[in-house]
Amino acid sequence: MFFGKLIFLFLIYFSLSSPIWSIDVQLSKSIASPGEPIIVSIKVDSGQDLQKAELEYAKDGVKAVYQGFSSETQIVNFKVYRSQVLNYMIQERREGKHSVPPIRVLVDGKSVVIPELSFQIQKGKQRPNPFGSFFGGTEKEETSEPPQVKFHTNKQTVYVNELLVGYFALYQSGMKAPFLERDPNHSISFPYFVSEVLQNITIEIPDAIQPILVYEKEIYGLTALKPGIHSLGKTQFLVGDSLRLGSFHEATSTEPTKVTVLPLPKPAPQNFHGAVGEYEAHIKPLTTKVSLGEPIFFEVQVVGRGGGQGISIPPPFQVIEKRTDTKFKSLESGENDFYSEITFTVSIKPTEPGNFSAPALGFSFFSPRKKSYGETSVRLPTILVSEAKPPQEVSPVQPISNSSRSLGIWSSLILFGFVFSLSFLYWKKRQNENRLLSFLDLTLGKKRGSLLGDFLQERDISSSDSMQLVQLRTAFSDKSLREIFALCDKPTKLQILSISKKLSQMESKHDNRRKR
Repeated sequence: MFFGKLIFLFLIYFSLSSPIWSIDVQLSKSIASPGEPIIVSIKVDSGQDLQKAELEYAKDGVKAVYQGFSSETQIVNFKVYRSQVLNYMIQERREGKHSVPPIRVLVDGKSVVIPELSFQIQKGKQRPNPFGSFFGGTEKEETSEPPQVKFHTNKQTVYVNELLVGYFALYQSGMKAPFLERDPNHSISFPYFVSEVLQNITIEIPDAIQPILVYEKEIYGLTALKPGIHSLGKTQFLVGDSLRLGSFHEATSTEPTKVTVLPLPKPAPQNFHGAVGEYEAHIKPLTTKVSLGEPIFFEVQVVGRGGGQGISIPPPFQVIEKRTDTKFKSLESGENDFYSEITFTVSIKPTEPGNFSAPALGFSFFSPRKKSYGETSVRLPTILVSEAKPPQEVSPVQPISNSSRSLGIWSSLILFGFVFSLSFLYWKKRQNENRLLSFLDLTLGKKRGSLLGDFLQERDISSSDSMQLVQLRTAFSDKSLREIFALCDKPTKLQILSISKKLSQMESKHDNRRKR
């Protein structure tokens, strides 16, 4: 009897002291054709921290490769259940029965190996119908052409310094809900072009091009730098069908496009600074009467077809401010092209009194349509410059006693020091926040969803922090990181800043290792 109680107490102690992990492992299919992907999904509850241990595992010639991290949300009886999922992909071509390699994951920091699973590879297989024989028993495997991602530009021939638009498009006829996301681990090849991501731009697809999806997250403005024939847009995308049962995201290399860049003709005008397009200039005086020694202010606006590069103000004029607004839109000619408005606030200081006439302002440009150089110029109207104003006499100030002066000085210094200290601390805090937000925005880029979750977890950010940031960027997809930060409560703000600090410290360690 005594030994029975002892064994019973030992079993209770062992069950309480052992960690309780709810880990679920599933295969997307148990029977597949040679080369057809099989997804191994490893799932735990959101209360547990799930991390990958290795990127790939192999056994008996079967290889499982890490595909990404995701999260799932289910609502059952008005209760919300969240879980974290790691996905590995197997692509086996040998027929027969095979075993899944022993994939090891980290649950709350503890190493766990998934249970043994097996799958069958056979030719001409049929996929079981999940609704049973009532609806036909089995369904034939869907066949369709492999997906293609192509890079397109609005022009195939440009001149040096000319701006064009580039974008990616997906072609595949068998997808019901296509998924398209650029792989952040692969850079985009734009040799001898300067690239920038354009905002608030709509692409009109020509009739000759009929893709099923245009990747509108990243539409590029590309400026040619060197003559020649260049291949643009080589990179990788993740492609899949969101509505297909057991779907996966396949890495697909893009098909680049060739663009011919022509050199600018010689000789160029003396005041040509690389502007390509067709422009006209306007001028508006901001002052009509000044005294000698005072500057004359005026505004110059250069508008027209083109990207706005190469438009500048020469001396003796001094530029106070420059604003550039470039849009890709439908022009009066019916074509779609860039249209720029460059506005300068300019000053010049007269050296003599009387009627002042400033030199003309000329802007040279090269027109790709006319294949020749052009020029537009403006001149400031005559401004009346009066004699310099005589200095005003200052009335004498009544003397102040030494004691009152000393008391006032000390009071002012103490007040100034207190206000300065508070202002400096607040400024330092805001500078640090802005620095961390700018770093985080630059580091994360355009990543969303599972790509963002994978990116953060690969850098040792906890799953709870990763899910929080993924959910914020998903809920406020149309807002920048600074705007999202401003909407958050204090604990969430501290969480975002903590993520940025960890990434920044990791980046600093990598930099130090490179220097060594």
